[in-house]
Amino acid sequence: MVSSRVVMAGVAIVGLVGVAGCGGSSSETAGSSVPVITAASKATSPSASASASPSSSGTAAGAPGVPEAARQHTEAGAKAFAKHYVDLINETGLRPRTGVLEPLALDSCKTCANYEGNVASLQKDGERNSAPAASFHYAARLPFESGMVIEAVVDQNAINVLNAKDVVVNKYPFEKNLGLVFYLSWTETGWKCSAIKIDQDADLT
Repeated sequence: MVSSRVVMAGVAIVGLVGVAGCGGSSSETAGSSVPVITAASKATSPSASASASPSSSGTAAGAPGVPEAARQHTEAGAKAFAKHYVDLINETGLRPRTGVLEPLALDSCKTCANYEGNVASLQKDGERNSAPAASFHYAARLPFESGMVIEAVVDQNAINVLNAKDVVVNKYPFEKNLGLVFYLSWTETGWKCSAIKIDQDADLT
């Protein structure tokens, strides 16, 4: 179950998360380059936008570039999708380009909008991360949440943000066992993020 320690997430991802929230009022600043996870407010489940239980048929769908495993309308497919999203956050931090994350989110995902805005800011300023922002451990479904809610447990890597001359313009610390909680919805084009929140003390089991 998502406990009170789960908070709303902001800009980009682990190592690239800052101020904002998923839905409701928040102090989010979409597009600002603040790559550190911080608590913003208590989480509430966006149950209205969460997907119903996946069908047993395993119908496949997905945006261009989504791997086959993450295109399945199954629990395993949802876990693979969450990992894919983490992989893309890492990729777009190393080589910032817009249009990569956008197809994977619904309009309701304010955190996703922040992630996308951060990538746009890095691209505009000619900046990039020195290394992947997150190291993925595993993904698991949260059984007491309605719909398809997946927690991806990661470490936030210690990274630098570099400008076009490879000068360090910012640094972010290592943080262990952080959970990205994905509220997923199944659509005609596959899994989409309806919200993403942060569990700042995820357990490795």
